[in-house]
Amino acid sequence: RRNVQSRPLRVEIGDQLGLAKVAEQSAEISRQEGDWGSAEASLKEAHAILTAISDQPGVARVWARLGGLASRRQDFVKAFSLFSESIDLYQRLGDRLGLIESLIGRGNVAWRMGQWEAAEGDFNRALAQAKDVHAKHKQAEAFIGLSRVYHERGQKEFEIQVLTKGLNILNQTGGWLDLQKDFEYSLGEARRPSGGREGTASSSFAVDKGVDRIGRLGTSSLSAEDRAKSSSPAGSYFSNRPIKSQAVMMGMPWNGSSTRRSSSPMTIKSA
Repeated sequence: RRNVQSRPLRVEIGDQLGLAKVAEQSAEISRQEGDWGSAEASLKEAHAILTAISDQPGVARVWARLGGLASRRQDFVKAFSLFSESIDLYQRLGDRLGLIESLIGRGNVAWRMGQWEAAEGDFNRALAQAKDVHAKHKQAEAFIGLSRVYHERGQKEFEIQVLTKGLNILNQTGGWLDLQKDFEYSLGEARRPSGGREGTASSSFAVDKGVDRIGRLGTSSLSAEDRAKSSSPAGSYFSNRPIKSQAVMMGMPWNGSSTRRSSSPMTIKSA
């Protein structure tokens, strides 16, 4: 809040980058207070400033934060578009950690819209990138995203496989206890004869937390260790079912039956 209070001085001295940071911090305060409209307005202000001063990494970051906010508000069409803008820019910048964050964010949105193939593609891309930069907890987040896709397809064997791999990775890293608990719970549910973790509070945990992480300043969910290993130059499940209407609005085919079975097994990428 101290930085937010410095806004008049930054305006007076023409500190545009500082003003953008103040706007992002104001957005974070509003997000924490549940004031989505003010959070969005502040992020748009930050985006305008960063665009004017050609701060491309900042623009990509704000695109992702706007995508996370739109996802929180269940505007999945908008969130998908915003994450796509962020992904395109992160790719051009070579910011692999930012790219991973946005791929996971868009994968979660695609999954919510019942777009299993699109979600699987984003999670697999994020997984490959995270493996390359040794961002193990990002690998784990991609694995739990894949587990939701396989759960919707009724592919219990693959669901258990990716959950087991993700949990093994988290056990190697230490920390990330909340995510580890979700893996353990989801794995236990997947191994039950009924295989029924659908609709449980814990099964929604990873998506909610993923949205929160992307909604915060920068890529704050990335550990210092992961950033140090990166070659990057830049240092909700709200209901129990995916959403059909927004997928149709985008002209995307709807695959929203949780009992849908795939005719062929999916490729599981190792960590």
